[in-house]
Amino acid sequence: MSSRLAGTAGFFIETTTMASTTIRLITLGLWFAFFAAEATGIAEETSPVPTGNIATRNIAQPLAAKWQPGPWNSATATIEWLKEDLPEKEATHPVMEITVHYDGTGFQFASLEPAGLKIPGTLKKVRLWVKPIHPDYTWILNFRDGEGKDALNGKKLEWPLNAPTGQWSLLEFAIPQNWKQPVSIVSIGAHNWNRQNVAGDAQLRIYRMEVETDISGFPTGDRPLELRITSGAPRNVFTEPEPVNFQIIGDSWRTESLPIKVRAQIIDEQGTILHQSDYSATLHDLQAWDLLWTPPRFGPFFVKVTAQLSAGGALHAETRFIYVPKPHALSADEKWRSPWGLNIHSASGGVSYESLRRIGVVWVRDYSYNRQWLVNARGADGTYNGWPWYPRINKGIQEAGLMLLACMGDSIHPYVQKGLLEPDRQWKYDLVHILWAMPDFPAWELDNEYDYHHGKEERARQWRAYHAYHRMFAEVVKFMKPDSLAVEQGTAGIHSEWVERSIQSGAFEKIDVVNAHFYCGAEPPESSVENANGPGDESEMMLISDRLRAFAKAADCDGRDRQAWITEFGWDTRAGYVVTEKEQAVYLQRGYLMGLACGIDKMFWFWDWDNKEKASTYFDGCGLFDYRNEPKPAAAALAALTHFLKNPYILGIFDLPKDVQGYVIRDGDRLWACVFRPQKNADEEEVDLPGTEFYDMYGNRLSEKPRRVGAAPLWISGFSQDDPIVVEAGFTWETPQLLSAVCGETGRLVWTTSNQTSQTLQVSWRLESSEGWKVSPTRGGFTAAPGEKLSIPISVEIPISFSQREHSLDLVVRAGNAEKTLPVKFHVVPSVELSVASLEQEATHYTTTVRIRNNSQSEKTLVLEGSLPPGWTLEPIRSPLRVGAKRETEIPLRLAIGTHDLPSTPPQVVLKDENGQTAAVTTIPVPFWHLSLVENIKIDGQFEDWPSGAWLPDWLLAARGTAFPVRVALGYNPAGVFLAVHVKNHSGAVTDPRVFWAQTCVELFIDTASDARPRKSYQATDHQFWFCPLLDTGKVFAGRWKRGTEIPATIYNLPEVRGVSRKTEDGWLMEVFLPGFRLQSWHPEAGRTVRANLNLTLPGPQGRTEIYWPASKGDGAPDRPALWGVLRLQ
Repeated sequence: MSSRLAGTAGFFIETTTMASTTIRLITLGLWFAFFAAEATGIAEETSPVPTGNIATRNIAQPLAAKWQPGPWNSATATIEWLKEDLPEKEATHPVMEITVHYDGTGFQFASLEPAGLKIPGTLKKVRLWVKPIHPDYTWILNFRDGEGKDALNGKKLEWPLNAPTGQWSLLEFAIPQNWKQPVSIVSIGAHNWNRQNVAGDAQLRIYRMEVETDISGFPTGDRPLELRITSGAPRNVFTEPEPVNFQIIGDSWRTESLPIKVRAQIIDEQGTILHQSDYSATLHDLQAWDLLWTPPRFGPFFVKVTAQLSAGGALHAETRFIYVPKPHALSADEKWRSPWGLNIHSASGGVSYESLRRIGVVWVRDYSYNRQWLVNARGADGTYNGWPWYPRINKGIQEAGLMLLACMGDSIHPYVQKGLLEPDRQWKYDLVHILWAMPDFPAWELDNEYDYHHGKEERARQWRAYHAYHRMFAEVVKFMKPDSLAVEQGTAGIHSEWVERSIQSGAFEKIDVVNAHFYCGAEPPESSVENANGPGDESEMMLISDRLRAFAKAADCDGRDRQAWITEFGWDTRAGYVVTEKEQAVYLQRGYLMGLACGIDKMFWFWDWDNKEKASTYFDGCGLFDYRNEPKPAAAALAALTHFLKNPYILGIFDLPKDVQGYVIRDGDRLWACVFRPQKNADEEEVDLPGTEFYDMYGNRLSEKPRRVGAAPLWISGFSQDDPIVVEAGFTWETPQLLSAVCGETGRLVWTTSNQTSQTLQVSWRLESSEGWKVSPTRGGFTAAPGEKLSIPISVEIPISFSQREHSLDLVVRAGNAEKTLPVKFHVVPSVELSVASLEQEATHYTTTVRIRNNSQSEKTLVLEGSLPPGWTLEPIRSPLRVGAKRETEIPLRLAIGTHDLPSTPPQVVLKDENGQTAAVTTIPVPFWHLSLVENIKIDGQFEDWPSGAWLPDWLLAARGTAFPVRVALGYNPAGVFLAVHVKNHSGAVTDPRVFWAQTCVELFIDTASDARPRKSYQATDHQFWFCPLLDTGKVFAGRWKRGTEIPATIYNLPEVRGVSRKTEDGWLMEVFLPGFRLQSWHPEAGRTVRANLNLTLPGPQGRTEIYWPASKGDGAPDRPALWGVLRLQ
């Protein structure tokens, strides 16, 4: 029986299924946006009404929970709801049929988990009908106790569902009294222990799984009441042309029926309400409504539902979804050539392969193929069916049609740690077996960021292990899987010189793909100069785009056509270097295109999803999906990008007036352009290309022209091969766009013309100099035939007296109606740079290392001298020193300090050239100072009350990176420690103070025991505090980091710390008081000493600067208290 209830705005359809009544709100298109509907709902009586303090509910039904396969299943599990084969004559509920497919390859298991299931109170009993269809398979109901444990005294919290095959049985289970409440139902589990070698299906039917719970702990009016929103689309990814369909579920454990008024809204990312439904109902137990909508466009959207209770109060629920173009059906060749990759971790759970294909992902780089895990999972039968159950992962990837790059982490370090600098027989055997047993996946990667932690030791042994393991890996891969790609381990940074070295050594003879990672922090991809994930060992400032070009070029340095991949890049929306979700989506499209334009063959976004509810560190917010596994705007942006382009080739970059930049892209026989303003926070500018079609970054065609364009890409099609923007795309710099230059030297620029049109081009150009810079030639002209490529060299002479750190030149090129400006920037550096490493204390002296870098184009002969205070000696002094062009050298030195007097002048190391002229000077860290007694300091951001003796001399503070004017004061009194900082020419930006190492931050390390002994971990008297200026609020975020057993856990936002920060005309300042009770064994007495270290991190567009005393974080100061300096309390 069915009946229809008409409202003013839509249809309420009352349907009867197995004598069970439910109300469904059917919304049609945008109809409800113009009308409001009100009608009385009829609750679905799915279980007996709660009586007194005992409530019961049938949880084996779709509304009670979203039953779905668990993430760790080694066998395939599915679920269906049946209307037939009911065990009771008056049956009012569907039958849950679980089917598990076993492939007969050994022991396998599966689970069905009830997502969203909440059982309030004290669970007393579970009662259900069961009917096993096939014999000799095991079925179990799994529980978890109130402490999150699934076992008690070594015994699993489970109930075997034992019943005769082929007939219905009513079972009941009473929860043991020694199980700690609240007890929850975790899953229905299954395994094939008794039939491990039999392939086939096992089925179990369940009817009316009824839970009985004591809710006496909840007053009647406080018993659980909630709204939920669910969909059948994987991760809420809807593709054209399917309609958007959500189910809104009202869930009440209360005795009485509740009149409610529900409002459901669909909202776009600008906050515009696109659809609204209003209706009335009566909520009792479980009730559901379908929310159907046909989106007018692609993009990210929100569903927000509010239910107003007639007695007062409201329920709220929200979710988000994306509506995206249907992904292309790709041929095998198109998949091989596709550049669209994503990092996943199938062993961590939560991965939805189907959702990835829906947004156009073709390649996945999977961390679950860790070598140690593979070896452990192999088993006696060699099927790799141990955790994380590789047959399951392999099958999921293959069935989704994804291309796999198997990332075999931990393939080098565990063996080198054993002393194996070259692979042994066992290492080779394990790799052979893995490749033999696994499917013919297209690519295998040796390791992941091995260099991040072990680069220094590899440099010390000339990369012997790095080369040996790559050589053997590639040989085995090409022998076992000739058609698979052997991929270099992904390096934590882009190092073209490493690639060239490895190729020249012969280690990469059979390596098919060179591989690197980069992260731009919070900067746009086009202007980023720092890899936010790397260990900071890039020796020269370069644009990321320049590094990418050099990297791609280095891959082929021996004449072999290797591919160059970036297997990690991304932006974080939650921790560390934080960008907005819209910025993440914008930078995703621009980042992929920048890499492809620089010659990179494939790009793998990091990461799949934010698998932590509370983000705590960089990378926790890089996902395309949020921690609830719902899509962020970046997922919609990737879907549009992969819809626009299947196998793109970037013809080049063009520019439009007012700093609008774009890429010209050929995809098959179609040309695309993608334009945007590359500057961070740039205003929008108007763009129009007559005769073309415009699309937004989500794939929607735009009818209105011209359009305003900002950071978000605007996509354009419909122009010809001979359009001026195609002409412009052929003009580019062959040399880097950001160059280091030395005063008085002559450099060489090279730009190229590639005529990609069908017409002959008459090209003219000019490069005008300024401020004493000389270029030759300054202008020229030539003819370029179709398909012709020409390179034009230009000589640039930098004036010897040029005093600025930065300079730029603009090359202007014209051909017909096309005109393009190619800027090139110069970072002016000294001809010789000198730095001193942190001092390491020995019994009678200190040791350190001097690093000399020759930036010039010619060899330097230098003399090293010391300029030291009385009582200081430095040896050995080596002279003369010869340092090759563009080379570095390191010299170990021994420093003896025969006095405890504070130096009045800085101890220095001086480099002089062969003419006796000073080439470079740097200060040796002074390993001791005083801590001034201060009184009447008011924490107000005004420094007039600080005594002059508390301010540290400028020369006492060392710097790494771009120098900033900095003043620092330290003091103490019986109450605690005081700190003042003033920085000029810096923004003081902080996006996430919990991830302080990536922010503007002061770190203060204190050892109150003044213990100089080296140690592996912190002791009770070792402390690490951090302070971040929150300039928008005028406050300071303070915390203490846990490094060993010195504190139970990291402490965020210390409440007792008083701090003030504020912007100044030329920068920012911060003033802090750290109470003494926060310091273990703090004895503020004159004459006592403490060991301390101070590190100020200043992020900026040109990378991170560190100001420190006396030891740098780059030398390991946070982990090595023995490097810290001595402060004597005055």
